[in-house]
Amino acid sequence: MEDAVSAITSCLSSGWLKANTGGKTPTIASIFTYKRIDLTTGDFVLAYSTSHKERPAGLNYAHIDYTDVVSIDIRTQTSRAQLILLRDEARRTIYASRKSLGGYSQATIDTITDLSDKMRGIWRMVIDVRLEKVITTVPS
Repeated sequence: MEDAVSAITSCLSSGWLKANTGGKTPTIASIFTYKRIDLTTGDFVLAYSTSHKERPAGLNYAHIDYTDVVSIDIRTQTSRAQLILLRDEARRTIYASRKSLGGYSQATIDTITDLSDKMRGIWRMVIDVRLEKVITTVPS
């Protein structure tokens, strides 16, 4: 079973259609693989873990509910229109594979935050995706 960030990056990498983003495929990876991000080389779609929560089902529980929140950080230096195309394609890819996402039973988009800086010409948006799964074998 893979972790949440790997599940999101593999989902985005395998399901991305560059025809929906102006014929360009962005760099899709975990944010921890980069020291510095150079937007002059192209667009970036980076994922990182925001939170992880474990909830036992009850006092004598036989399974645990896991909830992971992964943020998808979309960055471009091209234009706001390109940012919107990248956002829509990331959303489409997540919704298309929301039931089979690396062992997670459900994926939903929680929030979308626009962090663009028009003065510097950097267009950035963060999508928070909540992934849920149930583990039936509780470790002892």
